[in-house]
Amino acid sequence: MAFPLPAHLPRQLDVSSQILGKLDEANGRTLTSSLASSWRTELDESIRLTKKRIHDRIESDSEAFQRQLTSARSVQSRLRTVASTSESVSSAISDPNSCLGPPLLSALSAHQSLTQASLNADILHDSLVHLADCRQQLQEVDEQLRRGNLSEAVTSCQVLSTFLETAPSPLREASVLASLKREHSVRVNRIEELLSNTYARCIEITPSEISIRPLVFIPNSDASLEIPTLLQSLSQISLETHLSTLRRDLTTHYFDYLSEQPSSVTVSEDKDASGLLVYKLERFHLPPAQDSPSSRLDNLAAVMEFVKARIFAHLPGPQAEAFPRSLSRPLTNATLNRLVVPALPSTLDALPAFLRFTQKAVEFESKYITDLLTGQSSTGEEEVKSWVDGVSGHYERARRLSILGASRRDVLESQKNKETFYAELITIQEATVMVDSPPPIEIVQSEDNAEGGWGLDEAEAEEDPPSLFQTPISPKSPLGDDGWGFDDEEAPTSPVRPTKHEAPKAENKEHGWGWHDDAPMDEPPEANGHEPHEVADEDLTWDDPWGDDATEEPSPESRPPPAPSIPTSQPKVAAGIAKARSKHKQKPEKATPANENGNGNGVHNHSPTQPPSKAAQAPPPVPEIRLPQHVKTREERKEVKEQYLVSAFTKSLVKQVEDALKEGRTLSLSGVFAPSARTSTPGSLIMQSASLILDLYRALYPVVNSEWKISIRYSNDCFYLSEQVKRLAKQDFGSLLSNNVLEESSDNLRSFADSLFYNCIEAEQDAVREVLGEAEGFTESGDQERYDDYETTIAQVQQMIRRLPNKWKPVLPRSKYYEAIGAVVEAALGKMLEGITALPDIPEVESHKLSELCRILNSLEGLFVEDMEQPSFVVSYVPSWLKFSYLSELLEASMADVTYLFEQGALVDFEIDELVRLVEALFAATPLRATTIEKIRRGHPNFS
Repeated sequence: MAFPLPAHLPRQLDVSSQILGKLDEANGRTLTSSLASSWRTELDESIRLTKKRIHDRIESDSEAFQRQLTSARSVQSRLRTVASTSESVSSAISDPNSCLGPPLLSALSAHQSLTQASLNADILHDSLVHLADCRQQLQEVDEQLRRGNLSEAVTSCQVLSTFLETAPSPLREASVLASLKREHSVRVNRIEELLSNTYARCIEITPSEISIRPLVFIPNSDASLEIPTLLQSLSQISLETHLSTLRRDLTTHYFDYLSEQPSSVTVSEDKDASGLLVYKLERFHLPPAQDSPSSRLDNLAAVMEFVKARIFAHLPGPQAEAFPRSLSRPLTNATLNRLVVPALPSTLDALPAFLRFTQKAVEFESKYITDLLTGQSSTGEEEVKSWVDGVSGHYERARRLSILGASRRDVLESQKNKETFYAELITIQEATVMVDSPPPIEIVQSEDNAEGGWGLDEAEAEEDPPSLFQTPISPKSPLGDDGWGFDDEEAPTSPVRPTKHEAPKAENKEHGWGWHDDAPMDEPPEANGHEPHEVADEDLTWDDPWGDDATEEPSPESRPPPAPSIPTSQPKVAAGIAKARSKHKQKPEKATPANENGNGNGVHNHSPTQPPSKAAQAPPPVPEIRLPQHVKTREERKEVKEQYLVSAFTKSLVKQVEDALKEGRTLSLSGVFAPSARTSTPGSLIMQSASLILDLYRALYPVVNSEWKISIRYSNDCFYLSEQVKRLAKQDFGSLLSNNVLEESSDNLRSFADSLFYNCIEAEQDAVREVLGEAEGFTESGDQERYDDYETTIAQVQQMIRRLPNKWKPVLPRSKYYEAIGAVVEAALGKMLEGITALPDIPEVESHKLSELCRILNSLEGLFVEDMEQPSFVVSYVPSWLKFSYLSELLEASMADVTYLFEQGALVDFEIDELVRLVEALFAATPLRATTIEKIRRGHPNFS
């Protein structure tokens, strides 16, 4: 086929195509005779030109044209000759009278019939001969069965089976051969049945006895059959089935049973009723008193010797190696998991005997499992030997599991044990006391106060009660008895009143702030040598029990930690402000604008014409207590005691921890286990179980006692355990790792106890804040109805806090009790302070109402008083108490009161922004308020 021209190339059109195109373009108006004549002339010319090109082509190579023409004519001639010859041959063959075809076909057909008859005769002969052989072999099988020769019958059946499988092809589909196959199958099944019955009499296994008969008689015959011949005569499938049953019976009735139950094994020879020899292995149950792991191992060895001599020696070729190997796993499992591992003792005294037994077990494995069953001297995978090599770790892990199991049972049953006891904690407390007799303490007035004319004369200072910052010195103080001492160090001089950054803490139980309880003195909080955040970390104790009768007079050692001797009750704060106002009246005053009420004091917002509710009086100046430079001190250390309620269950837990440590220590010193590079140091795993007991307790106890997830008692229990574990960690148990782990467990228990303790406090704080949140910031307290609601809310909070001592006082030690109560009170005061100081505008009526609301909580100070003759120590545990007390007075104070208190450092607990907001909310916008605010913004005065 021609190569198609691309579409972009011009195509050469012939004349006919051109004329046809013209005919297509012509229509009735353009088609004329002259046009048609021109088309005909054009066709004729095209034909003539084509003929001319042909003649020219022939003339250009006439010789080649002549050759091709001659060849074509010769081919035509020969073709006609072949055609005529083929017609004559076909006629000669097809003619029935003269052709040779029909006679030849008749001869060939006759020959084919004769050949087929001969082939049929041969096949019939071969089939008859094969059938005769099969019949003869079948008769042979029947004869052997009749005589009882089962082994010969098996051989004849195998020959017959071969004949049936190699039958000629024409005979394979014959019914006679199918009948022979059925007869053969019947004989084979019969032989297998007889052999199985014979095997059952030769090898008989019951739960209590193994009977082996080397020779048995065939039923209904005089023939006998030996075990080797019997096993060889069994078919492969039947033999595997019998050996599988034999392996199961040996494993169940002998390997497993003898390794678990106290038994004895005897081997004997006897004759049955027919007079044939019988080898027997019998086992008998023994009382537990006559049992031992070694005797059980001897029983297994006796079984293996019996099976080796009476069964293994008669197994046929392939099974002689496969069947013993199949017994290695059951025997190893029985030896290790059912005999050696359960025999692991739980006491150190029984270990030497057990180790001797393990060596015997290793020898048993080497002789009977490795050599006999697997047929190898040593494979490096001996499980019993590997386990015995690590017996030290196995023993310690088993003991650890037993110890933890006992602890778990005790923890699960702990909810049934409601007994408690009071634990005693002894701590060492340090205090600084004066050792020499100094001159009397010099009370120096501040220079600023003296220049301002605010000082008091000596007569007034002696007659008036102690002001907010004055500290009486008791003559019973150790300073008076022992006198002032001298030391190389100079006592620091600092303002007496503690600031919010120097709040007195609860750690100074015996010598609060450096003085005895019967003569409390003000002293900077640094004098006790502790930081404020250390209160929760030191457990302060009491000499007398926490549950003593309240009517008993507490001893000096048992008194609660005193706060600085600062009268914190609201009446005393008011008295200090009133006294300041009385002194302030004696000082010349500057002229004040008329809108400031003519007294130099600012007035409350929204009431510029109403005078203040109290006279404008400034408090007395603040004295500074300075110790002379020659005063010497010394450090005293004293043991103090506290008691707290603990669950009696914790004693047993501590006993378990201590027993585990002692047991591990005893094991490491016994030398029973030699140190090995494959195992840890003997005794270390048992020692580690001590910390695991505590971890188990912390994880499981809250689940068993779900109601104790947040409980003070639970916190006490953890704290008691922490102290006891710390005591155990200091003892020498011969393992530095165990001591470190115990210290870590003690720290974890201590942290957990603190977390529980503070969670309980936070729960009460949240409850108090939630109730106070209903007051909605104490807005519009001037409305009587809203004021009644606020009063009810604060009274409810007061009752909630007053109920806490009934719940916490019998449980907590005194130091933590006051810390917990103080934290809840602090939360209540902080919520009120937050709401009141956030008020943008406080009219005079509301300021009086808010002051009255604040005074409702003043009664909570009684929670921090144990001796009515001693001052309250509420400031030690409620840092905001002074701030809250001043707030109730500032709500009704004049501008002069606020200014004076700020200049004397009495308002240091307030932030500058808080004071500014409070002044802006209480007083109207006047030049005096602006001056006061400007003075406040410059910061608190510095008295250092």
